Amino acid sequence: MAKLSTEPNVARLFDLDGRKVDAVLKRARISVDTIAEREQIPIASRTNYLQVYVGDQKRTFVWVFAGSTRPDNGAVMAVTNWVGLYTQEESKNLGIGFTGSLPSGNVAGLAEGYAATDALAAIKIADFRATALSSGTNPAVELSWALSGTPPTSQMVSWGGSSIALPGTARNFTPPANYSAITGFGIVGNSLSDSGDVNTRYSQVLAARLGVSLISVARYSSDWREVYRLGAKPIYVTVAGNSLAAGGTAKAVTLINGLAPSNDPGLNPASFLNTGDANIVTNLTMSGTIVDGSVTRHVTVSIPNGASLAYTVTQDAGLAALALTGPVLFIPDISAQFAGRTVVVAVGQNFFFSGVPNSYGDYTNPQMWVDMALIVQFLQAMGCRVIILPVLPQADWTARGVGTPYNAHLAANARTASLYPDLYARTAGGQDWIAYLKAGAQSSADNDDVAAGYIPRLFRIQTGSDTWDFTHLNEAGDARTADFLQLALAAQKIPPAITQSTVFTLSASGINPRTGEALPFSSTTAAVRAGALTGIATALQPGSPAAQVSYGDRSVASAIGDIEVMGTAFGKKLANLDVNALSTLITDNPAVANLMFAITDAAGYFGAGLAPDGTLIARQLQSLAAMVTPLLKVAVGGEVQLGNAAKIALGDRGSIVGGDGAMLDMRGMNYEFCICDQNDNVLLGWLNGKLYGLRAVTQFTTFRITITFANGVILDIGDHNYDFAISDANGNVFLGWKDGIGYTSSGAAGSVDLDKRDAANKAYSQRVYARRVRNIQLPTAAYNALYIYGQSLGQGDETWPALSRTARLGNLMLGGNTMSSADAGTFVQFTPTGLQPLVAQTVNGSTRYDAAGEAALAPGNGSRGEPSNIGWANGAKARFNDYLVVSNATDRNFVTINVSKSGATIGELEKTPSEGGTVYYNKYTGSLTQLITAVGASTVTVAGISYMQGEHDYFQASGHASLNITYAAYKGKLTTMAANMQADAMAATGQTKPPAFMIYQTGGSYTRDVDSNGVPGLHVGMAQLDFSLASDTAWMVGPAYPYTDKGGHFDSNGSRWFGHQIAKVWSQVVIEGRDWEPLRPIKVWQEGTSTIYVAYHVPCGPLVFDEPQLSGGAEYNGVNKGFRLTDDVGAIGISEVAIVRDTIIRITTSRAAGANPKVWYASQGQTSPGNGMVRDSDPSLASDNYVYEPDRGMYPTANIAQFVNKPYPLWNWGVAFVLPVGYSEGN
Repeated sequence: MAKLSTEPNVARLFDLDGRKVDAVLKRARISVDTIAEREQIPIASRTNYLQVYVGDQKRTFVWVFAGSTRPDNGAVMAVTNWVGLYTQEESKNLGIGFTGSLPSGNVAGLAEGYAATDALAAIKIADFRATALSSGTNPAVELSWALSGTPPTSQMVSWGGSSIALPGTARNFTPPANYSAITGFGIVGNSLSDSGDVNTRYSQVLAARLGVSLISVARYSSDWREVYRLGAKPIYVTVAGNSLAAGGTAKAVTLINGLAPSNDPGLNPASFLNTGDANIVTNLTMSGTIVDGSVTRHVTVSIPNGASLAYTVTQDAGLAALALTGPVLFIPDISAQFAGRTVVVAVGQNFFFSGVPNSYGDYTNPQMWVDMALIVQFLQAMGCRVIILPVLPQADWTARGVGTPYNAHLAANARTASLYPDLYARTAGGQDWIAYLKAGAQSSADNDDVAAGYIPRLFRIQTGSDTWDFTHLNEAGDARTADFLQLALAAQKIPPAITQSTVFTLSASGINPRTGEALPFSSTTAAVRAGALTGIATALQPGSPAAQVSYGDRSVASAIGDIEVMGTAFGKKLANLDVNALSTLITDNPAVANLMFAITDAAGYFGAGLAPDGTLIARQLQSLAAMVTPLLKVAVGGEVQLGNAAKIALGDRGSIVGGDGAMLDMRGMNYEFCICDQNDNVLLGWLNGKLYGLRAVTQFTTFRITITFANGVILDIGDHNYDFAISDANGNVFLGWKDGIGYTSSGAAGSVDLDKRDAANKAYSQRVYARRVRNIQLPTAAYNALYIYGQSLGQGDETWPALSRTARLGNLMLGGNTMSSADAGTFVQFTPTGLQPLVAQTVNGSTRYDAAGEAALAPGNGSRGEPSNIGWANGAKARFNDYLVVSNATDRNFVTINVSKSGATIGELEKTPSEGGTVYYNKYTGSLTQLITAVGASTVTVAGISYMQGEHDYFQASGHASLNITYAAYKGKLTTMAANMQADAMAATGQTKPPAFMIYQTGGSYTRDVDSNGVPGLHVGMAQLDFSLASDTAWMVGPAYPYTDKGGHFDSNGSRWFGHQIAKVWSQVVIEGRDWEPLRPIKVWQEGTSTIYVAYHVPCGPLVFDEPQLSGGAEYNGVNKGFRLTDDVGAIGISEVAIVRDTIIRITTSRAAGANPKVWYASQGQTSPGNGMVRDSDPSLASDNYVYEPDRGMYPTANIAQFVNKPYPLWNWGVAFVLPVGYSEGN
């Protein structure tokens, strides 16, 4: 942007946003660094003899018509003729926006001539800062800087001997807190990494081992397209007719990045969906956001198969048609999902070999490293840890020597390793991927392959009786690759932890646009420093109509970037001041010994203060970027006029009077400091270290004074609808006073509204707790059955090893296991049949496993050892005994039976199936009949049913489509399922009341944000929640996401843990007769343009943020605590999520919400889908401990020190939801 001075003789200036103030333009100083800035000067302002600074050299220019010697002003000339600011060479030096040659006839010359200088093309780094966002030993740090001159092509941040590559466009970077923590994997690659149609790819194996999520943009034959799919290179699509059809209707894409789609990367590498083979991949799609100026729309781009060029774009359902201005930017959704992940980059196999000589002296394709640099910069700028794999040798590369693929691959890998020494994957012993695969050779044929320079056939796909794929790895090869990556990640050099004393170096490189040569390397350093308001003590209290209410000493001392508010409390004398040094810095009244209040800079240099006698003392505040001119300087008894009849009076009162008579009073009414209206009514004041405030005061209307500190923090009186506020440069208030109530950075510290809302939420929870449950069956019989019915989580898939191997409390099962030995519609008891002591044993179908058998199971094996009904029965009986105050109620036996079926939709499980041909429901009624027979004349009840299902009505497996993937369909089926199971229990046993029907909320990786009709809304999860709230015999225990799992299925600890959670809730409603609702929102509202609140029913407060357990013991640390926001435009950015009361969460947005805003929690669109970080503080504990048994096959990542050998904590976690802003249940 052209930069204009404020010299005294300037009376009218213009800026490039169209705002104007009085100035004499011909005398204004205009400074430009680039042609782009030059071209922004309005045509009407291009007057002859205008003085313009090029860098730091002044020019005086004239303009002429092309081919003429007659000078004229720009206002009467065509824009295309105005080219006369510089000579052609000088224009090249400016560098930006110049692509052609200037017509020499358009240049009249310079009134003052200076030779062109390449210094104008230099990269200039300014204001590089490393700001600590917390005060701990290892703080989160935000790096920021400004750039001018020629934009760099790349940048690098270094500290502690490590470097992070960043794009040339970067202006800020927040390094991850811990590069060693692997919280998720991302894959960028080709068919060697493509996991789209297999489940044994190295990436999937590694993610399962480490218990983390996986995302991938890898696809067949797609090396040259990966940089686009990832979002590291922009994609611009041209839509037919320059318009998007209404949601759900496809429109053709005619051009991508200005070219027709093509399978040939030489013709259009930006054809990002193509793979070149119509038979390998079909129905290729990628969702993302279309950006057209300020308008964004969420869309899906598709082609019918990998070779098709018929690209289409379809808006999400419900979006209106949209006219486009031309080609529009398409940003893939998956791009943002890579943030913070550990990313394997394996590109080059398809395009490293060019076949022609290059400047490197070999036959590799230079584009490979251009793309790789963009990929690495893009990923590292998002805080990713990157590890790079080499190009594998193909077994058909028999030729050797210069110009052959084999030699080129050696050169390519050597260059990659030299360019990225810290990222190129190697074991601690120095082996790369190729060497590690070769080292696994076993047979003589394998050794022959290695001798020839190839990967052993042991690790390649066998294509015939004696033939093998030249390159692609088989399951064993992928497993060995996963082994290699684990070793390489352990050996990789990563950036050290950041401390409060870390020093960062920022460097930038680029190209001189005039010469095409590399510019001199530009670098600078910055040490970590405290951020704005990081330590502010915000113990404000609500105001009161009583002017003399005491609130005690309130410390407001804090660091504010480069400015410090010194002192322990307003109204207290400052301690530890160097009075002599202070005196020399005070412009007036140097005899002051102590001050009641002072502002200094970070070095302790005095800015302003209040003396004990009330005198305001100030020097010129050069450390403050103040908007009040001239800056304060004491003149006893004098005034400083501020315009609009406002003034600063300096004397015995020391006050600032606004144009409407409102007054900032430094000594009035016996206060050390106060704000009052013109009638001396105190709004806010300190007296003897105590804070006072009144509600009923004159509202400041025209009065406003702001002081802006060097780091952007603003002291603002009269803005943001506050009467007094300290805010950042974006208007976010850290400390403010409004209507007699104090607000702070963590919420309205004295907000009566929030306090009242919090109290109302707690009252609602008390009413839930107080509601009596009287209409369900109690465990009154000699034998009381607890059933689980559902799909794989209910059945306990992957819950090996079995944990509850010792019978307890007389609990029983039907047969030799809790489940059927046959996976059909009949319950077949394991032997011995009849009632048996309840113990866990791992089974798969009719096969049983002992300890050795469990230890031999491969990761991902679906065998069932510890289904949740075992933990439920043991936990429920223990709680029942406690309730009765007995060691064991032997006359009340608990029998648990599991009749679940993996991978089934609710339509397949219902009594009369609407899907599939097998009636799995008969296992429930048949087992109940068998139980009644087994107990003989004894009495039987069904005391509880837990229905654990929904995944297959969210997630659609290949060839297994549910008919119930809408909210209404699923809720209707679930309502019928509960009624049928309860009615059949009553009919079979003769009990007069239905059993309690318990459910969980489906979540985690199975979550989907839209239903089969494209309607957004968490259709299964919301249907489950609403069903449970509407029923008086059904309860939602809570969500399934927070428990330890193996990549979707509970592991054995997670399954038993959830079983005890069922026991806790079942015992409350059945045994204790008290109602229950899960942790859930009951009100969502908005204040202002950027603040949204969510009020919760909290079973046991207060709310806390915590990390749910994910696959293999990994933890989830969601960027936005599991929340996201949308409106009709698209996603709304979130800048902060904070708990501001025991039951209230505040979400601060980065832009104003548009029409129909919604709050989502634990949705699919999270860093780890279907998860969140909100729970309560329930102190309840299970009667079983978390255990780690590696000798029985537990994954190493299940060794979680926080839990091992301790009772499972039974916190209540927040349910997933999507609700409109304005939602309220009227409580």
